[in-house]
Amino acid sequence: MIYLDMNGLPTVNLSGFVQEKRILDEENRIAQKFYCDINGKVVCLQAGQAGEAYFYDEYNRIIQVTFLNQDGEPAAIKDGYGILKKTYYRDGNEKTNMYFDASGNPVPLNKGQYGIQRVGEISLYLNKNGQVKLCIDNLLNAYPVMVVVIGIVLCILFCIVPQKLKVVIFLFYMLFIFYETLMFREIGNIRANLVLFSYANTFLRSWKIRVDVINNVWLFIPFGTGLYAIFRKKKVWITALVLSGVIESIQYFTGLGIAELDDLFGNTLGGVIGVAAGVAIFYVLGKWRNMSKERMSDSV
Repeated sequence: MIYLDMNGLPTVNLSGFVQEKRILDEENRIAQKFYCDINGKVVCLQAGQAGEAYFYDEYNRIIQVTFLNQDGEPAAIKDGYGILKKTYYRDGNEKTNMYFDASGNPVPLNKGQYGIQRVGEISLYLNKNGQVKLCIDNLLNAYPVMVVVIGIVLCILFCIVPQKLKVVIFLFYMLFIFYETLMFREIGNIRANLVLFSYANTFLRSWKIRVDVINNVWLFIPFGTGLYAIFRKKKVWITALVLSGVIESIQYFTGLGIAELDDLFGNTLGGVIGVAAGVAIFYVLGKWRNMSKERMSDSV
């Protein structure tokens, strides 16, 4: 298979190759696949593999992917594993992915997970034994309402704690943003989605899309509130736009995720809402303090 540009000429795609060479098995399934340049020379993708070998079950479902180097030998990709094993639910939907080295030994990835399990549209991290791990990512993925609860608590904390503590909490929250958006992510190919509101048609139909969109907004709401609480200026929402732009750019150039215009919009919207929330909370606190002073003066 050769990738062509709008003029029908071979072109290098975003993953860095021009054509795929496929080797089929006796049942006409893809047994091996290699990525090649315009001259047919095998090249490595940004993730590290030059090709893959596929193994199937009796239902023609892929149960193992072995990553290959340019010589066609099993080799680990940049994330540290060379074999991906899959299991399925009875209805045919993918259940688990587990990671192994070229010798078949379990391998932990960036966040200590040895695999993932899909429950509907939720992805949960697994331990070495294939069981669901006890970690914050699984808590947030399985119970997205916790994102809202934690966000509200943080916004209130930013507005009531002393100034120095505001700064400390804000710095830790900044680290959390980088942790969720950049740190410990699997390196993939360069990918971008520059269509604004690209999820509009699927937002109401897909639970996962709704959670992802809402999380992108909520992630930056405490950020906006924290900035306003520290500097007491409404224009600090622009920082959310700048930070989100930096994160999306890093994701694009490093392959640590998909650079999306929707994420930039959602993060910025979260920053704006966060600033508005900070203004509202300080207004309520001011009213409450004035009422308390009036009551004290009346009692005297």
